[in-house]
Amino acid sequence: MVLPRRILAALRSQAPPRPPLAQIVGSGVTAAACIAALAVPLHFDLLENGDIVMLLGSFGASACIVGGAHSLAVAQPRNVIGGHVISAAVGLSMFELELATGEFIGMWITAPLGAGIATAAMLATRTFHPPAAGTALIALMGSPAIHALGWWFLVTPALTGPIILCAAGALTNRVLLRRDYPTYWW
Repeated sequence: MVLPRRILAALRSQAPPRPPLAQIVGSGVTAAACIAALAVPLHFDLLENGDIVMLLGSFGASACIVGGAHSLAVAQPRNVIGGHVISAAVGLSMFELELATGEFIGMWITAPLGAGIATAAMLATRTFHPPAAGTALIALMGSPAIHALGWWFLVTPALTGPIILCAAGALTNRVLLRRDYPTYWW
């Protein structure tokens, strides 16, 4: 089998150089600070034994981007906050579609639709943030107890979590590491 030249060239290329140690450590500290700002006061202290969650799995990837790729558009607050809120709404809409059709349209259709529509909606609204597509799936696949709480309680973590995450990222990046983050808020 003959591979196209571009693929062969990519196979022969090398990965970019490793960032300096200070940048590696600073990025890790920022990501940890972002998750700590969410986890400690809100998730574990306030809601420790409840079915409501404030710490979504997709926030881990968001913290990684805010810490490690703070200068990219996908790391800016507009993208982080808007992407998660839009994706949560899309995921919940897909869940409602599944319910409205008597589960005729199952998860095998709504999960891919949710991720695809969330991606398209983020691009259309200039809030593209890749980890937020995971928030659409989390909202869609939540437990019955979570869905019984209604839209407001499901969108709340998708709004407040990224706001806190971006604030912690701004504080850590600007104050501790002297890095420009965010480059724009909205």
